[in-house]
Amino acid sequence: MVSTTKAEQVIANWEWRYATKKFDATKKVNEADIELIKRGIQLAPTSYGVQPFKVLDIQDTELRKKLQPIAWNQGQVVDASHLFVFVYKTETDRDFVESYTKIKAEAVGKTTEELQGYTDFVATKMKEKSSKELASWAEKQSYIALSHAMTTAAALEIDTCPMEGFEADPLNEALGLGKDWKVAALLTLGYRSQEDQSANYPKTRRTQEQLFATL
Repeated sequence: MVSTTKAEQVIANWEWRYATKKFDATKKVNEADIELIKRGIQLAPTSYGVQPFKVLDIQDTELRKKLQPIAWNQGQVVDASHLFVFVYKTETDRDFVESYTKIKAEAVGKTTEELQGYTDFVATKMKEKSSKELASWAEKQSYIALSHAMTTAAALEIDTCPMEGFEADPLNEALGLGKDWKVAALLTLGYRSQEDQSANYPKTRRTQEQLFATL
């Protein structure tokens, strides 16, 4: 049996984290830790494995200042050490599925022809969905990756704040995403400011009795 210690540590990490509202702008996350967080995102599970999302690592200071008003003037956008923008593919077509099959084939030591059945199956499932359904499906996959980023960051004691507070169309335009990609959420990463009063608030959650039902 696996020791509960590791699981308890994960819970402790989540007890420690909170949605950081004010970051210490003088503190930067080192690149080694950022790479670990990116690896956590990369390893996030997605439906059929196709990963219909990308993450934009916004390092340009001027661009972040430009994005701040679009994100309801929230200070985290400019004060946090890093800003990740999770974007999802609006329509997962056969070409996108085939691009994943090539990666999968190389990983398992097979040819794309040998995986043709898999490609056909996934492409058919994608074709069965409407454009609206495809976009919604892809956006959900990006949120799984977002959760992995937050979990990895918490294990490193790096603060995060997931953000949906932004004007979608202006943000998509400011990032030059075009019609194929749209913003799902922002994630700011860094270290909490001593002035952030949110750090002192107790966690407020529904009870397990309210959240879970046994059928």
